[in-house]
Amino acid sequence: MAFISMSLIAQQASNQKLAVVDTENLSLSNPNEALKIGFLLLKSSDSDQEKAKNNLLIGKVYFIKSDYTNALEYLFKIKHTQDVLSFENNCELNLIKALIMRDLFLDKEFKSFLDLSKIYQAKIVDTYKKNYYKTYIELIELEVLLKSKISNKTDELLLRLYKQINALQITDKTILLKRYWQIKAKQTSVDNSLEESNTYYQKLIELSSQKPLDYFSHSLALIGYADNLFREEKYGLAIDMLKKSLSLSEKLDNQYLQQVSSKNLVMNYLVLNDKANYVYYNNLYLSKLTQIENTEQEAVNTAFNLISQEKEELSAQRNKSNINKLVVTIGISIVLLIVVFFYFNKTIAEKKRVTELLNYLEVTRNNMVNRYTEKKEAQKKSLIPTETEQIILNKLKKFEQTKKFTNKEMSLANLASQFDTNTKYLSEIINKHYNVNFNTYINKLRVNYIVEKLKTDANYMNYKISYLAEDAGFSSHSSFATVFKSITGIAPVTFIDLLKEDTATNTIKNIKYEE
Repeated sequence: MAFISMSLIAQQASNQKLAVVDTENLSLSNPNEALKIGFLLLKSSDSDQEKAKNNLLIGKVYFIKSDYTNALEYLFKIKHTQDVLSFENNCELNLIKALIMRDLFLDKEFKSFLDLSKIYQAKIVDTYKKNYYKTYIELIELEVLLKSKISNKTDELLLRLYKQINALQITDKTILLKRYWQIKAKQTSVDNSLEESNTYYQKLIELSSQKPLDYFSHSLALIGYADNLFREEKYGLAIDMLKKSLSLSEKLDNQYLQQVSSKNLVMNYLVLNDKANYVYYNNLYLSKLTQIENTEQEAVNTAFNLISQEKEELSAQRNKSNINKLVVTIGISIVLLIVVFFYFNKTIAEKKRVTELLNYLEVTRNNMVNRYTEKKEAQKKSLIPTETEQIILNKLKKFEQTKKFTNKEMSLANLASQFDTNTKYLSEIINKHYNVNFNTYINKLRVNYIVEKLKTDANYMNYKISYLAEDAGFSSHSSFATVFKSITGIAPVTFIDLLKEDTATNTIKNIKYEE
């Protein structure tokens, strides 16, 4: 009887493992179906370990869809059961978090999660898996180097990583090879070696077409290949590839890939003077762009909220642990430890608060707009006439000197109408010159406006947060607080307290806010 029970348990564990593998494979071609299976697995999870693994699985599927808000929600659920995950799973968990932060241009958070993944990678016992994740992390770091163009040794690094991948004694090297060919294709394209770049894109397409099918990598390869063909003036071939990419991205339900594919189709049809197709795909592009702007802002807010919540919980756990340790000590040792503990915590907290204020007061109007962004890849050649672009830029500068951005009804379409231009031109110029989308641009102007009011009008420090939110043009107290913290790094209440403290003590009276 005991033997039968053990056999049934072993069979269930085996079925669970097979279901997870099948779901991961399915996520690359039909993520919505993979999610259904993932939710069923999560619902039937009996242990903390199974729940953690299935939350990780669901987070990975949402990541494939570029649905970062839902991906983060499920990935951060694992925090309570993190101890039951293997070093390998923890490494993968933090790698996915790092990639999401990178795509949201949260550079500091990207580095933090990537460093965590390295810590777990170093603890993996299995040599093959240890080397696998080491190579994976190095490929991600190489992508960052190529984007920033701060290294002249990328060719050497690529060669070393290729040898490293081939030296791995594991059967599944496909994921690493696909990432490698993607990087290699991009690098040679930037270097104008288009024929060589196309060869690498063909390798990526071939790998992605093998089972299990990988529509995500396939779509990316088609977009890159089509871009090379556009530069070679082979517009017909480029259009065929982009239509296939669009079809694959629709199966993935990936808004980002749909937006890029439709945008590049617009460029090709514009050159061919095909007005009907230009209008069709331009409308598709604009609708996807609006969706992405909204979901990106939501994902950034979610990221900051979840990270802050996790830090608070970790801090609470550490404090509880410290208290338990203090209970077992006796006499003078207890008194001394408590005194030292509170003294140093108070000193560090005061220094931290003053440092935060000092750093923030040094932020100018210009870098307020650029905060929490990183320089994106070199912009593709703009189709906007130079004269038109300069006129819109001048209007933006004048707009920033007014209070119109505090209007709750302010939108991309509204401002474009005021500027006598279209939303596509206005959105592209804001993205190009400010490195943010329209919503983030408006939010940062509003936060900057309130900061200026708090610093120049003492009455504002006594107003309720709801009044400040209303005055800045936010729809609610919570929306204002979330955006304020995502931009400045501290909550509005904390900022006001620090400002009051600074006014009272006059410790930093010589710091000036430069326009």
